[in-house]
Amino acid sequence: MAILTQLDMILPYGDSTYVETPVSGSTSQIISGTRAFDASGNEYVWGAGVASTIVGSLVSFDLNFNSALLINGAVGLVGVAQGAIVVLTYGWYMVKGTAATAQTADTTLGGLVYTTATAGKLSNTSTAQIQVKNAFSGATTTGSKVIGTTVLSYPTIGI
Repeated sequence: MAILTQLDMILPYGDSTYVETPVSGSTSQIISGTRAFDASGNEYVWGAGVASTIVGSLVSFDLNFNSALLINGAVGLVGVAQGAIVVLTYGWYMVKGTAATAQTADTTLGGLVYTTATAGKLSNTSTAQIQVKNAFSGATTTGSKVIGTTVLSYPTIGI
C-alpha cells in the first residue's frame, strides 16, 4: 500500500489500493485522469474500472480514463491496476514506477513485454502479440508464477 500525494498534499482516499464505488447514478469523488505520486516517486492515474480487473491487471485507457483490459489492438495509455477495480468502481492505476503485474509466462530481467491471449496479462513472448512500449520486465520469473515485476515509464500501446 502506498500513500499518494499531489502538490505535497495527501489526496482524499489516497491509499493506492483504494477502490471507490460511487452511489448509483453518481460519479467518482476524484476526477478521472487525476495524477498522484507516492513517496517512492511512482506515479498513478485515477480511472474507471472494467470487469475482471485484479490487482496487477494491465489496462488501456480511452480519453476519459475509462479502462479496458489490455489486448491486441488496444490503443492508448497503459496502466497497472492497484486494486480490484471492476465495473462501476474507480481506482488508481500505476503509469510510472515498478509494479506487480499479472503475467502468463516466464519473464527475463530487462526483457520487452507484450500482450498475451489472456486480456490484462503480460509476457516476454512476442509471437503474434503487441509490444507494450516504455515497459520492461523488472525481474526474472520462472515456473508457475502469475505475478511478476514490470518497470513502467508512461507505457503505451498501438501508438
